This record gives sequence, C-alpha cells and structure tokens, in this order.
Amino acid sequence: GDEQSIEAELSTFSGHMKQVGMILRSITTRSLVILDELGSGTDPVEGSAIARSTLEYCLTHAALTLVTSHHGVLKQFAYAKQEVINASMEFNEHSHLPTFRVIQGLPGESHALDTARLMLLPEEVLTKAEQYLGSEAVQIGSIIKDLEAKRRELEREETEMHQRFLSLQREVKELQLRELRVKQRETHLKMEQTTSLNRFLLEKRKELENLVSELKQGELTKTKTKSVKTFVQDIESKVKLSEQELEQAELELEEELSTEEVILSEGMDVLCGSAKREGKILKDLGKGRFLVALGSMRMTLKASQLSVPKRQETTVSVLFQSSAAEPKLTLDVRGMTLEQAISALEIQLESALVHGMSTFSIIHGYGDGILSKGIGEYLRSQRSVKDHRFALPEDGGMGKTYVML
Repeated sequence: GDEQSIEAELSTFSGHMKQVGMILRSITTRSLVILDELGSGTDPVEGSAIARSTLEYCLTHAALTLVTSHHGVLKQFAYAKQEVINASMEFNEHSHLPTFRVIQGLPGESHALDTARLMLLPEEVLTKAEQYLGSEAVQIGSIIKDLEAKRRELEREETEMHQRFLSLQREVKELQLRELRVKQRETHLKMEQTTSLNRFLLEKRKELENLVSELKQGELTKTKTKSVKTFVQDIESKVKLSEQELEQAELELEEELSTEEVILSEGMDVLCGSAKREGKILKDLGKGRFLVALGSMRMTLKASQLSVPKRQETTVSVLFQSSAAEPKLTLDVRGMTLEQAISALEIQLESALVHGMSTFSIIHGYGDGILSKGIGEYLRSQRSVKDHRFALPEDGGMGKTYVML
C-alpha cells in the first residue's frame, strides 16, 4: 500500500523505498520477493534507474522476484537478461478492458491513453497527449501491438493444427479398426468351419456306433467295419488339421492386435472376454495392459485379448482376458481362512464373468459356519451375482453353495 505519512515525514516514494530497503536487507536464496510498481512516485528516469539496480541486486542474491512496473527501461532490461522474463496482462482492444490473462515473453503497454479515453477524458486533451508522446513512443507501442496480434494468430494456427492432428488420428484409428474387423471376421469364419466339421464328425461317429451294433449281430463283415473306422479316422485327421489352422489364425490375429495397441486409449468402450461383456477402459497401465470397468468390477486386462464393438466408428474397444486362471465349475475353499476364501472367490468371479460362465458352486464345508456366513455376505454385496443358495442335500447341502451370475 501507500506508505506516505505526514507524521513520519514520508512521501509516497520515501515510504516505498523504506519498504524496499527492508526487503533487500533480509533476502536470501530461498526468498520470494514481490514488488508492485517498483520505482514509482518519483522522477521516471531516476525511478527507472533505482528499479533496475534493485532487480540486479535480487538477481545477485538469487532470489525469486516478481515485479510490476510501467518503466520501459525494465522491459528492455528483461530482454537483455537471460535470467529475466517479460510478461504482460492481456488487453482487449475492442472493449478496452484487461482480460486478466498473463502472457509470458511479451511486454505490455500501459494503455494510459486507452484508459483515459474510457474514463471520458476530453478528446482534445487526448489528441494533444498523443502529439506530446512523440513518434518514437507511438512506434514502440505499435510494434508491441503487432507482436500481440501475431501471438494471437499463432495461437489460432496452433489450435487449428491440433484439431487437424486429432482428425487425422481419428481417421488412422478408423482404418486400423476396419482392418482389425476384417481379420476378426476371417477367424470367425474358420471357427464356424471347425464347428461344422465337428458336427459332421459327431454324426459319423453315431453312424459308426450303429454299424458296430449291426456287426455284433453278424450283419456286417469285419472288412466293412474296418473300412468304416478308417473313414472316421480320416475325418478326425481333417478336423485336427482344421483346428491347427484355426489356432494359427488366432495367433496371427493376436499378433495383429498387439501391434494395434496404440489405438487403445482411456474412455473407450470395449467388449470383454468370450462372453462379449461391455466395459470401459479406465486407464492405460502400459505394456499392453489396461484397467477396465466391467459393471461394478474393475479388472486388469490384456490388449491382445480385446475386441471392438461394431457400433463404434472412430474409437477402438478391446476385449480382454483377466490375468486370473480359467474359472472352475467348483471352487473348494475348505481349510482356508475367510480372508483367503474371499480372495479366491474374487478371482473366481472375475474369471467367470470374463469367460461367460453363468453358474458355479463353492464347497466351504460345515465347520463352525464362519466360511459359510462370510461367503454369503460377500456374494450378497456383489452386483454381478444374481442369486446364491445352498446345494441340495444329496449334493452337499449347507456345506456347498450354488452361485448364479
């Protein structure tokens, strides 16, 4: 504030210098020095000289310093010193009001004439003031305005370039997604082919059983039976070869998916596991792993095991597989503590959801009921669990629990 005092015989400048002197005598390398309107309240030339020497003193003592000033000498000083940075408050040329946005690297104008005009100072006074200001000062102000205009233009171009980059990035992702879907369709066709062959083989096996039954009744010769077995063996070989081809195709697809990991990002919707459950990527954990929200659960999944929902056009979703083992039809937790049992059950639930399993059972035994009660409470707290109940008496009764997802 203004430290002038008639009683203390201090003018505005004297009070200002008194405070600055106290600050300079106590600064260290760990000090933060903030000086407002440094060198004001006296002759501008002398005030500028004092302000500059004050800044040099702060630099010598390596104190972090923030200074506001209207002195042009200090703006030139900041340009000349690598340790000092110019900054200014952005000024709206149309409204003639500050935006209160700090612009680093660019010195500002004082805008004294603009402010005076806004305060309705007579135009005659302002016109003469502009004449008295001199052509050099006007030229400097014009240069600063041109620099500010170029800065705004650069910011606009930078924004446009960033938007173009994002647009190109989306187009690249879309092309990569299309290629990925083609490969997935190819693999799906091979899976259908194998299913069809397996169905055909099952029919032929039934036919063989009928032929063997007839053979036992003496209606067929051993030679004919042998030829039928050979026929079935040939079909089995064909199915095995088809399955090997399918496995190879899946491996190639996984490799392709791993090269597409770059297109996955936070916020993308994904399909999870063979059950195609919908999820959302929460975080990229690196090394091809993602934290994915699956309903009320969160899981860490591999990018190579993710698939893309068809409804998405420019973003990629991925199907993941939990790092846990394959789910068990029956989870045996006998002999475990409650904490160990709950931990095993969490892994089982995660794996069951990912692999599309709709039901499984838990063997916890009777004991003193701690496991049975604790597991029941945990299952009731899980949104993914539709129902759970004790097994039938002949299947374990109260020592076993059925879980429905």
